[in-house]
Amino acid sequence: GQANRLQAQFSSAALAARSRLLVPAHFQVKAVAKSETEMEYEVTPPPDALHGERVEFALEADGVRLGRARLQLLRPVSVRLPDAVSLHFGPEASLPSAPALIADNGEARVVIRNNDAAIRNYTLEARCEGLDLLPSRTEIAVGASAEREVTLRALGGSGVHPCTLILGGVSTRFHMALIKRGETLAYSVDLDADGHDEWIIENQKLRAVFSARDGGRWLEFVSKESGWNALPVAGALKGAGAVEVTSSSGREAFLQISGKGWRRTVKLGGGDSWIMVEQDSPLPAEVLASGPSGSLMLGVARTAPNRAAYVLDRLAESQFADVMERLKAQLVRP
Repeated sequence: GQANRLQAQFSSAALAARSRLLVPAHFQVKAVAKSETEMEYEVTPPPDALHGERVEFALEADGVRLGRARLQLLRPVSVRLPDAVSLHFGPEASLPSAPALIADNGEARVVIRNNDAAIRNYTLEARCEGLDLLPSRTEIAVGASAEREVTLRALGGSGVHPCTLILGGVSTRFHMALIKRGETLAYSVDLDADGHDEWIIENQKLRAVFSARDGGRWLEFVSKESGWNALPVAGALKGAGAVEVTSSSGREAFLQISGKGWRRTVKLGGGDSWIMVEQDSPLPAEVLASGPSGSLMLGVARTAPNRAAYVLDRLAESQFADVMERLKAQLVRP
């Protein structure tokens, strides 16, 4: 919605008088003659124009296009959270969570980008429900087409907290998930802005994300140290239909996923690098296999049709073998 000025210079006054600027639909243009051969166009994009969109402008005279340019639309100022959790689609592809989710250590870096051609002064306000964010108000100057970073620190208890950044009268929503050392957090939040919450269980080593649809499909299994997702694009443990999910957090957390005629429990301890999955009916077919992946070791143990353990850690082969043996022993309990 902000006006922008474009300048054009013509070879003659007659050509300038016959020219016009062609713009996309819903853009407003006001032409002002600066001299006989110079024109300035004040262009106002529609309020619902997309940040980052590219649009084409052209100069025309007598039905002939004299020149054109493909320009990118940018907000006067933009805010991003570079530490936001990404939702992974297989081992390689990912998209930032929307609204952004900041997990783990209670710090959030906020990058402010001034897209204007002049230095601008801004006031950044930050607030969270159930947390104190420091600083709660920051006055900052940002150079032309430059970025500056502000670090926010959260004080408060474990859990997921809805938060808001306010800059230039525009609000940006995000969530902060605080996880204390040795504890595990289980919660729900909409990671991809599709109107459906995903269910997350995580400690300071691992993050596992499950859908409340597709029979509680397992969407990702991520090592936080490397950011690598061990699951394929289609995920794992896929079924059919919507499910109900309950959760509990603490030294050991769990998700209880209930479908039509079955119930699955996913457990993760505060210091563990593995998750345990148990179902009161046979689990869906396994899609993962044990083995190395870069510097990580992925382990899969199924000693019964309804029980499984999944390890994802940076371990030597001997350590990995010991962990797998202990997990297999747990899985064969009565």
